[in-house]
Amino acid sequence: MMNDEKKEYIEGVYNYCDRWCEKCNFTANCLLFTQESKINTYEILHNGDMTGVEEVFDREIEDIDNEYEDDPNEFMEDEFFESLNDDDDADSFEAEERRERPKHPIDDLVDEYFIKSHTLLKALDEKYNFFVGPKENLKNPTAIKVFDDFEVFSWFHAFIGAKLKRALYGFNDLEREDNDELKEVHAYDMNGSAKIGIISVKRSIEALNNLHKNLPLFSTLIEEELVLLGRMLNLTEELFPGCMNFKRPGLDD
Repeated sequence: MMNDEKKEYIEGVYNYCDRWCEKCNFTANCLLFTQESKINTYEILHNGDMTGVEEVFDREIEDIDNEYEDDPNEFMEDEFFESLNDDDDADSFEAEERRERPKHPIDDLVDEYFIKSHTLLKALDEKYNFFVGPKENLKNPTAIKVFDDFEVFSWFHAFIGAKLKRALYGFNDLEREDNDELKEVHAYDMNGSAKIGIISVKRSIEALNNLHKNLPLFSTLIEEELVLLGRMLNLTEELFPGCMNFKRPGLDD
């Protein structure tokens, strides 16, 4: 039986979040955050030696499997383990690329956006050293705002591609699937992935619009990114018309 602390977890809250734990209000209710924290603590206490961490981890995973085995939508096991194993959203982005499916125009947009984002991030950092000092050292309100918007743009630049490509794979799986139960699972994951993808695109658009206003020196590069995001948003909303009605566990309650 799970203890009182575990009963406070929101089932699947980590499946369709933005993975930005520092900014999240649900870490106390997130199983993934708890597991990752335990792994990090284990690594620190054992001076980087991860021998034996599997035993500590597997005992709790067995309890989790038993609790959610009746409802595949309550505990998206594949997403959970992918999240634990992905150290960087760029890795998720590349992993999706290795799967096979028909190419969609969204693919070209997210690929181009990913490449151009690296160019812009590098240019901005070379000019303003965003990755050197903490925001707490800044005094000027405009500088703080620019830092925040840079942080949002940086966080989501690879995440968008990973989630929209996952939604596209779900769309393709749904089209090919004959089993009604599996169709439901594919549709669930497709819409959840598309929704967090759209949310991430909109947040990036907002951040880049702010950067465009405050950093005129980079207006051309930023405008190119905004055009790509706008086209990406239009195509995604057209392909997944019902995704914004999807209720992400905990986050949309």
